[in-house]
Amino acid sequence: MKIGIDIDNVVVKLTEGFCNYYNLKNLEKLDFENLKGYYLCDSLPITREEEHSLWHEYHDSDNFDDIGFVGNAKEVINLLKLNHKLFFITARHPGWEEKTRRFFSKHFPEDHFNIIFSGEVYGGAMSKDEICNNRGIKLIIEDHNEKGLDYAKRGIQVLLLSMPWNKNCEEHEKLTRVKDWNEILEKIEEFEQGEKTERGEVKNG
Repeated sequence: MKIGIDIDNVVVKLTEGFCNYYNLKNLEKLDFENLKGYYLCDSLPITREEEHSLWHEYHDSDNFDDIGFVGNAKEVINLLKLNHKLFFITARHPGWEEKTRRFFSKHFPEDHFNIIFSGEVYGGAMSKDEICNNRGIKLIIEDHNEKGLDYAKRGIQVLLLSMPWNKNCEEHEKLTRVKDWNEILEKIEEFEQGEKTERGEVKNG
């Protein structure tokens, strides 16, 4: 099965890492667990333009190079790659591509994953959900509630990884909330089993 995987806040702890960086630099308390929304400007008195500047500042810092995995994402990805084709789809700025690929080369040195930069936030030609449809991706792991709904409305199965900003996400039959990567693995196995049953590949008895 082709599986789409968002990178930031799904594979790596981007926003949590930024909060730690911001607090050290500004001697303030930007509490990750109590963020009011997906965007920093929802929790800080800044504009979207200022937010973009802060993200680039973080990207250029040494702290960014030490970004960690979300839970046991690395272990589960190593299991999923055995039986599925994985596509890592991100809206990261194109200028982040080098560090992004370096991260994957460091942690998955023997793999050549499909890493796709949609660039939709920065005027890219195609949205992440359009990329999924064009490549036949039937399931994606996401943390952004609005993007999750976009996928679901296009008929793509969504596993929405619980984060502070998506607690009140609108429900949809194609969207399933998951608490961690262990549950992600369970849901993917259930989804795959359901597809096999629909195709008549599973025989009772």
